[in-house]
Amino acid sequence: MADIRPAAPAELPRVLAFYHAIIEDMAEDPYFPCWERDVHPTDRALAEAVRRGELFLLFTGGEIAGAMVLNQDQGEMARACPSDFAPSKIAVVHLLCVHPRFSRRGYARALVAHAIFRARSEGRKAVRLDVLEGNLPAERLYLSAGFRRVGAYTASFGMCFNVYEYAL
Repeated sequence: MADIRPAAPAELPRVLAFYHAIIEDMAEDPYFPCWERDVHPTDRALAEAVRRGELFLLFTGGEIAGAMVLNQDQGEMARACPSDFAPSKIAVVHLLCVHPRFSRRGYARALVAHAIFRARSEGRKAVRLDVLEGNLPAERLYLSAGFRRVGAYTASFGMCFNVYEYAL
């Protein structure tokens, strides 16, 4: 059974170790989102997300199996793909990942469902996220969860992303 909850400040070392392991263990995966240690996500950004209560962990058997950040920061996607909803009414998923040792157990789907649940309970009108173009497993997951593709953009650092939105 998986348990999803916000990361506690005392868990920051575990959070950092989890994301560092993801970056190392998935570097050769063709669908890996090109994260790079000390570039994206930075330890500082992860620590800030934990401090603000925005980083959620999925535990199974006491181990961190997955994680995500849920906040309102749309970044470049807001300009490139405006929403019909006010920014304050949108929850945004970032850095969603499941460690490869725990893949194919429905944990990514559970994290997405949790994001939708949290957004709804906070009175949001939509959940948004962006996906590196060509990350087919992630795109299939979001489409099957009820998201719809609402556009695409090229980030300032040159990579292309598809934007998905789930209206609540």
